[in-house]
Amino acid sequence: MFGPVGIGSMRGACAVVRGLATRISAGIEPVCVNAFGSQAPTSSFVPPLAGISVAEEREYIAFRVPEGSGLVTVVAALEPGDRGRFPWAVWYSELTPNGEFKKVPGGYANWRIAGSVAQVVIDLIQAGRPAPDAFVAGLPIA
Repeated sequence: MFGPVGIGSMRGACAVVRGLATRISAGIEPVCVNAFGSQAPTSSFVPPLAGISVAEEREYIAFRVPEGSGLVTVVAALEPGDRGRFPWAVWYSELTPNGEFKKVPGGYANWRIAGSVAQVVIDLIQAGRPAPDAFVAGLPIA
């Protein structure tokens, strides 16, 4: 993966310097140091990250909230950064299929769901279809 390793190899084994994800997300070319201390851009050593930046990954939570005489399922994409006690998130539900920016209720830390699951449920909500019963049944009520 990182090029040939061996004595006398000018390419050597590439060691990516600390902060790779930060440098990539900032648009700065990451640097590798070979066995001889020479620096080279990682693009010649490391395969591309398929356009995915660590900084872009979102965390998701899911819960139900009382609405009228029933409960509404919400999948919320937490805003990255300092979350504090009550962070902000984009809430997706049948009432707000395109998302609404709101504060997250207390206790949210235990309501995390996988991003892949969240995206499937958000797609269902935006298509006007209900979330699967098995998914909804396990959600906490905020």
